[in-house]
Amino acid sequence: METLRSEEPIARKEYWCDASEYVRESLSQTEFTYAEYREIVKAKRQGWKIKAGQKYVKQVQSDGGEIITYRAIPAMNDLCYKYDLFPD
Repeated sequence: METLRSEEPIARKEYWCDASEYVRESLSQTEFTYAEYREIVKAKRQGWKIKAGQKYVKQVQSDGGEIITYRAIPAMNDLCYKYDLFPD
């Protein structure tokens, strides 16, 4: 997968957080810190969504000719990178 563009815009509407799926799948297998759990709970209270007016991570990626837009809450994205939660 190749990243074509990466930015951190302000959301104009509500989006699903793509990174939250990977964090939720790893909750029973990864030992997060207390501060990290606080960020997870915060994302859960938002319904795992990026709310309008919130800053988020946006990446446009190419995967075998298919263009994919990845959107994530910055804290959830950071956890995915820190604990290597993204699939290979």
